[in-house]
Amino acid sequence: MQAFINAQVRNLTRMPNVRMPKPSQCLMVTGLATPSLASHAGVAMKDFLVSLDSVPAAEASPRTYAIRARMREWCFYSRARHELIKLEATGIEPGVKLQHTPEGIRERYNPKTSPSSDLEVLWEARDFKSLEDLSRKTLAAGERDHPALAFLGAALYEGGKKAEGFALVDEFVQRFASHWTMNFTGIAYSYLALDLLAKGDQDAGIGMLETAFEHNSCPRLADLVEKHTGVRPPLETPRWLGRKFPDYSLRRIEGGPNVSLTATLAGLAERQLLVVCLLASYRGNGPYNEFMLRYHNFATWFSPFLKGLHVITMEPKRPDERAYYFKGEDAVMASKLPLDLLLESGSLTGEVQQSGSPFVVLLDRAGIVRFEGELDSVDLWKTLGALHS
Repeated sequence: MQAFINAQVRNLTRMPNVRMPKPSQCLMVTGLATPSLASHAGVAMKDFLVSLDSVPAAEASPRTYAIRARMREWCFYSRARHELIKLEATGIEPGVKLQHTPEGIRERYNPKTSPSSDLEVLWEARDFKSLEDLSRKTLAAGERDHPALAFLGAALYEGGKKAEGFALVDEFVQRFASHWTMNFTGIAYSYLALDLLAKGDQDAGIGMLETAFEHNSCPRLADLVEKHTGVRPPLETPRWLGRKFPDYSLRRIEGGPNVSLTATLAGLAERQLLVVCLLASYRGNGPYNEFMLRYHNFATWFSPFLKGLHVITMEPKRPDERAYYFKGEDAVMASKLPLDLLLESGSLTGEVQQSGSPFVVLLDRAGIVRFEGELDSVDLWKTLGALHS
């Protein structure tokens, strides 16, 4: 892996004794792979990304994979060493997860255009005053069908206005939660659970709390489960990791001969991996589009290690009104990167019993699952590191 990392680096410089930049101007590193390009450069958890391609980081998106480039210039700040790290490299994802800082969100939040994930950052940081303020502004600028409704309820509940907060959270769960991703539902469920526990309904409260964690396996909800049960649930509960994946032979959506998993794996080189993405009854959704945007970067830059991608669905047709779910897929096809779109009846989905859609696995030549989950760049770098150690 080190030779591969070295081949991606064009220049690496460090400037010591630099004053820490304002957090509001930066993105924060909240995930890091070892080995990776970022760890090779000396980046650590909670360090700051100061700029990307000379653009101030706070003005950039944490979704760096969504913008394709042949070359990138990453400028990080090491908080432990008070050092500026400038990494010039290919367009490969460097192996970090990035997040807007609470300070940056408070300074730049736009009720009409900022993502709901910004409110989740404030919730995770327990900045309930800012969460209440920005959630109110979001609801005032648009419809109630928005996670801001649940976050306003959460902020009020945490601030002592429990009845008012519960009513808003419950409204989100009853009317709108199904329109949004599971992480927001999980946060809302946690407040329904707290209300049940406060009323003395221990069994129902703990059951709801465990359901909340199933929807959003984040540290804050793990803390809450541990507080009320005495047992901390694992943040990841892999079902297939280390096991042989079910075999299949499926027809392509666009027609042509069936695609066999066995035959595909037989074509893998040693320590090469196949990506398999199961969508279940979906043809596409928001998380699938994000995955395909990430895969475009992976297939472009990690090609020595990745054989290709099988996307498996029970639904052959794209929904006409959801073209934006397929921007990533279209980009992959336009770049002629390896991709097979396959149709199944539901038997494979039933056997896999996936926890969400998309459900992504990395398979080695023997068909053993080396990774399962959503697959971001940190996951990929870590998996390759383990495979090539």
